[in-house]
Amino acid sequence: MKKIFTLFLFLLIANFSLAQQETLVVDTSFGENGFFIPQLPELNITNSYRTSIDFLENDQILLSYYVEIGGDSDNMRNLIFRCYSDGSLDTTFNAPLGYVIYDEINGVNLMDDRIENVLRTEENDLLVCHDYSIFRLNEDGSLDTSF
Repeated sequence: MKKIFTLFLFLLIANFSLAQQETLVVDTSFGENGFFIPQLPELNITNSYRTSIDFLENDQILLSYYVEIGGDSDNMRNLIFRCYSDGSLDTTFNAPLGYVIYDEINGVNLMDDRIENVLRTEENDLLVCHDYSIFRLNEDGSLDTSF
């Protein structure tokens, strides 16, 4: 039994050691040299924090960011983007922009806190979780007022 345990321990350590030696390589064909960096000069984004990512069935990626606009830490906004699997912005999402910004929905101020999560439902709607509120977007990025 001791030999089996020793062999198991050796294999476990060897496997862990090999896993540690794997080299991760950035896929430079994705986005801009391997990174999704939306170019939105009209917003003057000076700082950003990604808050959520969801991989959609149609090879698209849904991302939410909490961004600082114009170097003013009191001017934070929640942005939701949709991009293709190659990292390019999907401009059919809230066309022609490719992103949505909501400062307030039904009296709920969305600028005070960041979006926690954005998830796609089976009906292809997008559930957005923000602090103590949840709202729903249609697949095209518009607000679902029937929710």
